[in-house]
Amino acid sequence: MLNTMLHRRQGDDAVATASRPAANPISLAVAGENGCIVDTDGRFDRIVAAATAIRPACSATPDRCKVHRPPGQPAVVTPSPLPTRWPRLEPMLRIALLDDHPAVLAGLRRLIDAEPDLSVAAVAATAPELATKLNGLRPDVLILDYDLARDDGLTHLRRIKSRTNPPAVVVYSAYAGPALNLAARAAQADAVVDKAEPVQTLLTAVRRAANGDVVMAPVPRDAFEAAVARLEDDDLPVFAMLLDREPLDSIADVLRVDQAEVNRRAQRIVGRLRPRRSVGLEDDDVRAPKAWSR
Repeated sequence: MLNTMLHRRQGDDAVATASRPAANPISLAVAGENGCIVDTDGRFDRIVAAATAIRPACSATPDRCKVHRPPGQPAVVTPSPLPTRWPRLEPMLRIALLDDHPAVLAGLRRLIDAEPDLSVAAVAATAPELATKLNGLRPDVLILDYDLARDDGLTHLRRIKSRTNPPAVVVYSAYAGPALNLAARAAQADAVVDKAEPVQTLLTAVRRAANGDVVMAPVPRDAFEAAVARLEDDDLPVFAMLLDREPLDSIADVLRVDQAEVNRRAQRIVGRLRPRRSVGLEDDDVRAPKAWSR
């Protein structure tokens, strides 16, 4: 039976102290304002009574209200649950393929689908067929062949870049070189990759183009001067601004001409800069990539 006694030290307030048999395995001891100990036998009503008695003291000096355990009593720790961390899922890049060579389409589709961050949205041999398959879906990147049997790749590139919020465009061609780099850049391409390069070079260019980078090899000075010599003097300011990736409406404002006139000049510039097909080069050599290795 518990006996309740009142102990008072000089200058202290009276605090109730409960004594109990020493056999009780668990005890709760709380330090009160006056240094006295309130000990309970673990019953809920005793704990509530003890907490009520010392609540004013704990409210006044919270730093002195600490929970103690008897010597030799192991501490019981309840771990806090760790915050749930969901893996961050990066959005997949949707890729559209436009090439009139079936081997290129099949090979690229297989390799792109194997990449964890890339997916093929549509493949086609012609621009109308690709538009039908996309059905209004905007791809993140278009991989475009320069030499299309029924279309001109750079002309199609200019049509795409004239739209609102166009995708990044990577020109993938066996004609890659200074001439194509200048013509593709004037047509607002984001990257030019030679089909003779390993496919990993293409995949890197796709990711960089989707990120807003321009991926093209530098043009030697003599090749640039030769390209400029093929242009009319009136087209040089337009050419310079196209190389700086200025949109057509901005060029029209700077030159104070109609945008249709700028569009006509841009088309003329791209037509004069485009590389010509080499005589005697077989179709398979032109269109099929030379290396599928990574």
